Amino acid sequence: MLTTMSVLIAIFMFITGMGYLGAPLIIAAGVFADLIAKSGKYKSFKKTALSHGVFCLWICANYFPVIVTADSYRKDLLDGGYSAEYCDNLFRAINEKTIAVLLILCFVFGIIGAFVGKAVVKKHFEKAGIV
Repeated sequence: MLTTMSVLIAIFMFITGMGYLGAPLIIAAGVFADLIAKSGKYKSFKKTALSHGVFCLWICANYFPVIVTADSYRKDLLDGGYSAEYCDNLFRAINEKTIAVLLILCFVFGIIGAFVGKAVVKKHFEKAGIV
């Protein structure tokens, strides 16, 4: 399920101009998330929460071109009409340290999101008489 979703996200990101570099990372996050959920037979909430944390790492893929292909990315921005000041600020804000922080935050808040989602679904299922 998450593998399919990650492929769709990767296609959407490519179509909207985010480039191809993030696509393998997005798909890898989905595959690993699916494998984690499958290891818990899709019934273990701990594995599901961990899986959601891993899946949320796809968000960081949008920033990897700034790090991995910094020189050509900067040149493309300048050729596209962006100012040197904008480029300097962008590369000052997005670097290896901020990517590391972003990875950690995406993972942690992905897990928190799983707990919030569980509480919301439980409330609605109880209201509907399913649980």
